[in-house]
Amino acid sequence: MEIDWKISLVVVALWIIVRKNKFVLILAVPVLFLINLNLNHFLTINFKPFEYSFDLEKMVITNPKNLEMIQMYWKNDVLILYRLRNIFYSNWLVLRLWMMNILRILSPVYLIRTIGIFGFLALFWARPKWQEIIWIMTVFLSSALGILVDTKMSVVLILPAIIFWWWRALGHEK
Repeated sequence: MEIDWKISLVVVALWIIVRKNKFVLILAVPVLFLINLNLNHFLTINFKPFEYSFDLEKMVITNPKNLEMIQMYWKNDVLILYRLRNIFYSNWLVLRLWMMNILRILSPVYLIRTIGIFGFLALFWARPKWQEIIWIMTVFLSSALGILVDTKMSVVLILPAIIFWWWRALGHEK
């Protein structure tokens, strides 16, 4: 797991700016979302010349295999009436796969593997602030877009928020 130092610097600077001015969070969330897509190899950006590309086959919601699987369910389920099949087996079923990835990232076992048992317990000593929750959920939602969620890359960008949360939990700031 190697992260470019420029990305780390941008994320830390973005976190410091969000901590100082809460209204910058509105601008920071889309940038954080795109940076996390780039770290998880869903988005590739080149600045000389400016080009970008999305790897749609790695994403849960646009993977052709997932959409084919839904179509197969729709065709093979003869016990459900045709009109109800349109409701039960529609393209919105890929959201279920995305939600399963989000719940996998939020599971205690997954979090303990990534931040440790002390880090997991320290999160309960202080209540999170709304900026931290929005920051963390943005990273979780963009990381869960992948079919195979990488355990380390999915939490790299939440480290500034978690470190500050731990700092408050240990009583250094109210």
